Amino acid sequence: MPTFGSGLGHATRMASVANGLKSKGLSVHFSSFKEGLDYLTQSGYPCDSVSPIDVAWSAEGHPSVGLTLQRMPKMFARFSKHVKLEAQRILKLRPKVIFSDSRLSPIIAATLLGLPSLSLLNQIRVLLPKHGIFRLAEQAGAEIFGQLWGLSREILIPDLSPPYTIASKNVGRISSVGNKMRYVGYISSNRSSESDKIAKIRKSLEIDGRKQVFFAQISGPSGTKERLIAEISRAVSERFVLIISGGMPGGLTEPVRIGNSWFFEWCPIRDELFEIADYALIRGGHSTITKSISLGKPMLVLPIPNHTEQIGNAERVEELGLGIYLRSNDISGKKLIESMEMIASNDSYKSKVDHLKKISSEYDAVATCVEKISEAYEK
Repeated sequence: MPTFGSGLGHATRMASVANGLKSKGLSVHFSSFKEGLDYLTQSGYPCDSVSPIDVAWSAEGHPSVGLTLQRMPKMFARFSKHVKLEAQRILKLRPKVIFSDSRLSPIIAATLLGLPSLSLLNQIRVLLPKHGIFRLAEQAGAEIFGQLWGLSREILIPDLSPPYTIASKNVGRISSVGNKMRYVGYISSNRSSESDKIAKIRKSLEIDGRKQVFFAQISGPSGTKERLIAEISRAVSERFVLIISGGMPGGLTEPVRIGNSWFFEWCPIRDELFEIADYALIRGGHSTITKSISLGKPMLVLPIPNHTEQIGNAERVEELGLGIYLRSNDISGKKLIESMEMIASNDSYKSKVDHLKKISSEYDAVATCVEKISEAYEK
């Protein structure tokens, strides 16, 4: 199960699918990099390390178009090497099916070896400025990538069907692949925690019901989070309890008190805190947004600057009335407090999130993924 490794969203949703496969008696082997590799290894799964293929990041901690273009020849060379390495790994492990989350090289390797493959994907289109030649280049690129991803038997989109699709700007209107796309619903590890465990967490973090709770899960690659975490820590309000997860695999798991906030380097109780929280304060990652919806949490979304996928997701959150999209140049302790006050005082956000939560409950994404993998396995 090759998995894109930047941030934790891809790894956490693939771990949920892997758990479903294990319950059916099927074995799983991963390959990933960076945070994804760390997470899957810590989750107890065999996971091979691969060199990352990702956009280039600036010194300020956001994607850089210029640096990415400069590195394109090296990236193509690395991609070709990946195809070869994935083919060698397939020949060694002899899997019955490849299920890839947002990594194309294993799909090509599987095709060359005549092995069935499935893709889990919430971005095909690379969003570009909406004018002139950029619009044409964006559509042409989407159709080309659509054909390549279309080497899979099916492309499973971990999202709701239109008109409620969060990733609509990233997967919509691509004719070359439309007949292979299937919306399977949100993939998350949501579960109801034991009431005594919830009670202990509330007590340890001094959550007594008198203040509303914001849970800030700041995921993403290293270098993209430090400034934002610092600004969030300054968002002190007597009305709210603020709990921050820094998303640092291997970091300290005990919270540190910072003013009116709690900070975890690595939070081992993220699911419980999502349950406890009234609102989510998150990046624009697809998995975290869909988790917030499936738990009924209105959200403040602060995408990584210049990260077009996250920005597209954040725009959809705002368009659907599920929360507030905060632009990178608006991020300050004062602006965060104003936005927290705004979302907490407007019941329409909660109403619209609950509407999508109800729709999402009609899907069973993990079961669908397991079913599709099993079908490919048996053929």
